[in-house]
Amino acid sequence: MAKLSYLKLTNRILGRITQPTIEDVTAATVKALIFNQIINEAQNELFTEDNWYSLYSSRSVATVASTATYAVASDFGRGISLTDETNNRLLIEDYGKNFDEADPDNNQTGSPEYFCLQGSTYRLWPIPAGVYTLRDRYWHIPATLAANTNTSDLPIETENCIIQWSLYRILEYLNKFEAADRARIEYINMLKK
Repeated sequence: MAKLSYLKLTNRILGRITQPTIEDVTAATVKALIFNQIINEAQNELFTEDNWYSLYSSRSVATVASTATYAVASDFGRGISLTDETNNRLLIEDYGKNFDEADPDNNQTGSPEYFCLQGSTYRLWPIPAGVYTLRDRYWHIPATLAANTNTSDLPIETENCIIQWSLYRILEYLNKFEAADRARIEYINMLKK
């Protein structure tokens, strides 16, 4: 069984609310365009529900001497671990405030033992004294669906959840609140399975 394309997901939802299907998601207008946006919102909602195996990512980061901050991956969603592969140890997540209290001048160098996430960067402490290889393991956010043939980064077993969540939000948009409540309850039941 193959994953449903963005176009097929859209048309399944349109069919459930007795709307005409579309030929091209990039040419969608009015309601169909809003519904397409809701499908991407559904992906983001499902991302927050679990650590889906298909979203696992890993990358290698080389430190630079006397540089404390390193950008997280562009598709970073949630961290799993940051490992110093050079010294074969797991870095401990802490608060930047603790780094500042331990080293007010922010100049202590050595082998990093701690890290914190500050915005879109990792901050290491102590500041790397040389080159270390770090392994960044994380859950990436699902890519936005935009073209007809795009498929979700979420696992295939979440497709019905994407459809159901989208359906409940669309029914709310259409002011069909009783039907939206039933669709929302069905979505919650699907998640439990």
